Amino acid sequence: MSDIALFTSDVVKDVQFPISYRGGVEVSVIENFVARAGITVEPITFSGGFGYSGDFWAVNVAVQRHENRVLGYSPAIDFKVIW
Repeated sequence: MSDIALFTSDVVKDVQFPISYRGGVEVSVIENFVARAGITVEPITFSGGFGYSGDFWAVNVAVQRHENRVLGYSPAIDFKVIW
């Protein structure tokens, strides 16, 4: 739709949950830096994060909030080398 934003959506089925809709958006904030947000409706989860990419590497940081209080917040980070 745009060079600034990428919109995604899908339908997923996990064996422990009913069919669920997921959607998200990735927005280019400045050159090589993006912000992301997403939601899943069954079970309800929210996620957000950001990423930066150079010519030969990239790094992403994210956090997901689960409706299950035991799981709570799940952080994630990745580092990618491109050759």
